[in-house]
Amino acid sequence: MEPHKKNMKEQKEKESKGDIVIRKFPLRLTSEDRRLVDTLRKEAANLWNDCLDLHWWLYDAYKVWTSASEKKKWYNATTHKLHSQTIQSIIELHEETCKRTRELRAKGEKQWRYHWKYKKFFSVKYKKTAIKLFGKKLRFSNGKQQSPLVIPQPKHIDFHTIKSAEIVWHKNHYWMHIAVEVPKQKQVQGEKEAGCDLGLIHAAVLSNGKIHLIVTGRELRSLQCYRNKRLKEFQKLISQKKPGSNKRQKLILRKRRFLEKLERRMEYLLHSISKMVTDWCVENQIKTLYIGTPDGVQKNTKKKKKTRKEFVNNCPIGVLGN
Repeated sequence: MEPHKKNMKEQKEKESKGDIVIRKFPLRLTSEDRRLVDTLRKEAANLWNDCLDLHWWLYDAYKVWTSASEKKKWYNATTHKLHSQTIQSIIELHEETCKRTRELRAKGEKQWRYHWKYKKFFSVKYKKTAIKLFGKKLRFSNGKQQSPLVIPQPKHIDFHTIKSAEIVWHKNHYWMHIAVEVPKQKQVQGEKEAGCDLGLIHAAVLSNGKIHLIVTGRELRSLQCYRNKRLKEFQKLISQKKPGSNKRQKLILRKRRFLEKLERRMEYLLHSISKMVTDWCVENQIKTLYIGTPDGVQKNTKKKKKTRKEFVNNCPIGVLGN
C-alpha cells in the first residue's frame, strides 16, 4: 500500500471512533432567515435537476455514465449559489443513488429506476467544514454569494461531535438534522437467538425459550385512537366552513399543530419500546432477534373488517428497526 493511502486510511480510522446518530430539532427562523432557507432549497433543487440533465444527456448521446468527479468539474460555487461542500454533497448523493440503482438492476430487479423527476425544492446539506461555532451560535456557511445561516447552538449537542447537518422540510416546518458522533456501544457477545411478536395490546412479546418479556402498547394504542377521533371532529368542522375563509384556515392550522404534537408523543413511545427491547437483548446476550411480520394475516378476513383495520393502523411495525 502506498504511504499516502495508508496515512489516509489511518486518519479515517482515527476520525471514526464512535457511532453516528442523527439529532433532530425544529428551526425557529425569522422572516429573513426563512427567505434565505427557501432560496437555498430552490438552488439545491436546481443543482439536482442539472445533475439529472447531465446524467441523461451523456447517456442518450454517448451511452456513458457520469461520475461524481466529472459532475464536480461541471458544477461548483460559481455555477450555483451554494457552499462548495454543499454542492459536493448533493452530487455525491446523486452518484450514490445511481450506483445503487445500477447494482439492483444488474441483479434482475428491473422495477428500480434512475431518478428522472425534477425537484422544486431540495434539502440543503452541510459538511463539517461549512459549520462554525461563534460563542453560543452555530454558523452555516452558504458560500460567498449567500449570507450564512446563524442559529442558537442546541444545549444537548456538543459542537466537536458534529459531523454534518441538513435542513429538512417536515410537516409544514423546517427541521435541522445534525449527525453527531457518540461512543460506540459494546457488541453483544455470544450466539444466542430470540423471537419477537408484534401486536396491538402488547406492542412486543419476546422470548428466548427460557426468559420472556412483554412490552405493553396500550398507551400507544390509546393515542392512535384519540388521533383518529380528533381527526374526524376536525374534518367535520372544516367541511362546514367556506373554502378560503379565515375560520377554515385557522381550523386547518389547529389540525396540523395537533398532529405534530401527537406525532412527537407517539415517536417518543416508539423509541421507548425499541430501547426496552434492545436493553433486554443486551442483558440476555441475544445477538439475533427474529421479528414476526403480519404478512398473510389480512387474507380471508373480509368479514373482520374492523379487526383488520385496527391491526394495520395500530400495530407498531418497524418499531424495532432502529
